[in-house]
Amino acid sequence: MKSSLIVSLVIASLLLVACAGAPVPAAEPVTATPAAVEPSATFTPSPPTPSPVPTHTPVPTDTPVPTDTPAPTDTPAPASTNTPLPRPTATLEPTLTLTPTVEIVPAISLRSPADGETFASASSRPTFIWSEAQRPLADDEYYVLIIGHRDGRDFVWTKATTYTAGDNKTWWADYGPALRWQVVTARKRTSEPSEDPTGGETGAHSISNEFFWYK
Repeated sequence: MKSSLIVSLVIASLLLVACAGAPVPAAEPVTATPAAVEPSATFTPSPPTPSPVPTHTPVPTDTPVPTDTPAPTDTPAPASTNTPLPRPTATLEPTLTLTPTVEIVPAISLRSPADGETFASASSRPTFIWSEAQRPLADDEYYVLIIGHRDGRDFVWTKATTYTAGDNKTWWADYGPALRWQVVTARKRTSEPSEDPTGGETGAHSISNEFFWYK
């Protein structure tokens, strides 16, 4: 066995010598094998969240210019028929209901009591005096003494041109003290003693005088 080992060593030495003398063959180029690239994870992009589409703001349309309204044609005014307006009726003094043969009596003149005269007590008896009419009075025509007081008017019919207040007229003082009096001629149409002569006058009213009668 020792000899076998020696033989092997000899053979190996020979081989080494032989190999050292022989040309060393050129090394084949080594082709680099690219390293395997691991496939990267496929990135699947999330679909973008759609932005809300802005609503379309309509562009304001131009307001059309109003067309000119044609001026109305002049309609000829109808010719005025000149309808006469009714005249206002004037308020007249009571008319004198006279027959054509009766002459109007001019206004009577007052004599007494004088304007502003005073009677101091209810026992006074004022006497009223006036002028005579310028013509004779007719049978139904009278002088009418008118006494104005705060309750109205009182009338005394007489054929004379004077009248004295009696006991039946002292109440005039109750409606005083300021009283007014005047005289007119008139036709008596009723049997009432204190008839209102309005409408039956045969002449103009006299002026009125004021007197004072205290109780």
